[in-house]
Amino acid sequence: MKIVSDGSPDKINGRINFPISFQIAKLIIEYYDLYTNRMMPIANEEVVSKFNIDKLTYQLVRYFEFLRDIPPEFGIKRTKPEIENQY
Repeated sequence: MKIVSDGSPDKINGRINFPISFQIAKLIIEYYDLYTNRMMPIANEEVVSKFNIDKLTYQLVRYFEFLRDIPPEFGIKRTKPEIENQY
């Protein structure tokens, strides 16, 4: 982890180091210490359930399906070459 003030990433030993703010670095260290000491707070199930990977993946697939099959009521017409080159 590297804290830099100018906000620009740099490359050291083939790895890109992205700058982070002091506050974020402090929080990362704090949570790392909690984790290593096995003192992590119990997760709020209501908040965690919002990030269910299965639900989020399903919703993302639905978005892509919508973009692939744009309903005619949106008035966007696709030309024949666009449809042929789609796959």
